[in-house]
Amino acid sequence: MLKAHETRGTTRIVDIGPIRPGSPLVARWGFTADKWREHSYLWRKNKTIYLSLLWAVEADKGNLRALVNAIEASGFRVAVPHPIFSMPERLLHMGFEPTEEDGHEVWFRKSDTLAVAS
Repeated sequence: MLKAHETRGTTRIVDIGPIRPGSPLVARWGFTADKWREHSYLWRKNKTIYLSLLWAVEADKGNLRALVNAIEASGFRVAVPHPIFSMPERLLHMGFEPTEEDGHEVWFRKSDTLAVAS
């Protein structure tokens, strides 16, 4: 579950850990229970948000693009580890490319496409 800490009167997401849909801390990103099923989660590692497991309530509604854009607009980098099914094609369309991180396939959006892919 999401862990939050109080820091000078503001609540923030921990630097490393899972984030579930519906948390008030990430609702502004559109990571809500009406768009993402309960087993979905993001993982934060410092300034990177990993789209670890995403399962949309309704596919092809633009929720993935909106989520990625909102996360990036908040100052985080988005990473997608080991995308499966139709995800690689969607990521390519959004300007992501596969890389390797610690021996694992992880996709990141190319920095020159951040503004264009919005």
